[in-house]
Amino acid sequence: MPHDPPIPSDSGIDWPEFVAMDQALVDNGGATLFPITARALERRNTMLPTQR
Repeated sequence: MPHDPPIPSDSGIDWPEFVAMDQALVDNGGATLFPITARALERRNTMLPTQR
């Protein structure tokens, strides 16, 4: 099964920090695409353009 090659360790990205920050967005409902709280959902919906 094909897969992406690993990112080189010299990429300059602090992966543990990046993953922790990313997960924190999900934990507190701050992820825009998939909000987990009613407030985050309402905030996301107000940012979306209305369909016509």
